Amino acid sequence: MYGKKIKYYRIKKNLTIQELADAINVTKSAISQYENDKRVPDENILKKISNVFGISWIKLLSNDTETLNFEHKSFRKYASVSKNDIYLLKEEIENKCKNYFEITNIMGIDFKNKFNVKKLPSNTNINESAKDIRRILGAPENGPIYSICSLLEGLGIIVLKFGCSNNIDGLNGIVNNVPYIFFNSNKTIERQRFTLIHEFCHLFYEDNDSNNAGFEKFINKLTGKVLIPDYDLFKEFGHRVFALSKYVRNSVAKEYKISPSCLMNRLYETKIINKTIYINFYKSLNASYGKQNEPSLLDTNSDNENPISYSLNVYKALDEGLISKSRAAELLDINLIELLANLS
Repeated sequence: MYGKKIKYYRIKKNLTIQELADAINVTKSAISQYENDKRVPDENILKKISNVFGISWIKLLSNDTETLNFEHKSFRKYASVSKNDIYLLKEEIENKCKNYFEITNIMGIDFKNKFNVKKLPSNTNINESAKDIRRILGAPENGPIYSICSLLEGLGIIVLKFGCSNNIDGLNGIVNNVPYIFFNSNKTIERQRFTLIHEFCHLFYEDNDSNNAGFEKFINKLTGKVLIPDYDLFKEFGHRVFALSKYVRNSVAKEYKISPSCLMNRLYETKIINKTIYINFYKSLNASYGKQNEPSLLDTNSDNENPISYSLNVYKALDEGLISKSRAAELLDINLIELLANLS
């Protein structure tokens, strides 16, 4: 079945069906039939298509994801995100999950003890819910949460990180009864961390409709409380602040690895700061950067969030002679020279 692959690379190349048809000198109807698996392209056509895409034609023959059962759930996205962006993201996630399950099967890793999501009631006290989420995550009740990826992977959750449309922050879902969380590597570290916790929170509630503004507001508020609980806010600032310097604000934000805007939202929610301080902060932020372009305060080397479980298993399989170097490079999406450099 080549259809999904052809459609995926066509959209990724930003080509219409007609443009691809013209490029290989076939009809628009033929491309449509190929993509819908109503007609099988011969080897010559596949090579022509792959040349247009700039890939090896073997990539169009790789195993599909039919053996995996996906349930894609809520997005952290903007209203302006296109259908093609969503399609590309879901296809990329499914391809990466296929590779993830391939390497775990090779290594003999059993998912019987995988993380079981237990739904939480949304009508409980939100502070108690935040404590529950921290406890399930394996984080301390208070204080900063450092490596979120490590905690999630330690629970048996598949964590995926790669770049995609800037209109998408993250996505959660289930593949073969195993939860997965994706986050966009193009975002700031603070935003990546917020997305990881946001998508983790989503796993625990029945209402996963990201178009439900009220529910999304609840999840956003819950995420903020998980990242910096009320106890920590009162410890750092007391119960009332009438002036807040940039130095103090940014120092606390860096300590908890959250954005200044996340911190200011939390301070306003708890009434530690008044409306004037809150509004003036956003006026300054919007004037300098725009609300969606807040710069990062964190270090890309020491503070970065990176899942390591998958790549670690690939290198282990290579060390044990279970896969070839070329297959390892393919699974890691790097070239052979880069792989050899990592092995030296």
